[in-house]
Amino acid sequence: MVISHHGEREKGSPVTPATLEALVLHHCDYLDSQAGAFTRIIKREGGQNRRWSDYVNLIDRHIYLPEPPEETEEPRLL
Repeated sequence: MVISHHGEREKGSPVTPATLEALVLHHCDYLDSQAGAFTRIIKREGGQNRRWSDYVNLIDRHIYLPEPPEETEEPRLL
């Protein structure tokens, strides 16, 4: 299961997932890496009055940069 977590031979996996558990592990690993990449890019390029990042070769696209959240006061404890 672990040796197939890259999912495809083209992406470095010696074998492809052959069980449901291996397939789920592959997709969780992929989702984690993509979410991490998006998060890093948004943190690095966000807040520059732009709506889109520079082109990111790693994921073959531009990323939408949301507006930073407005600063609000911390909620007071009663």
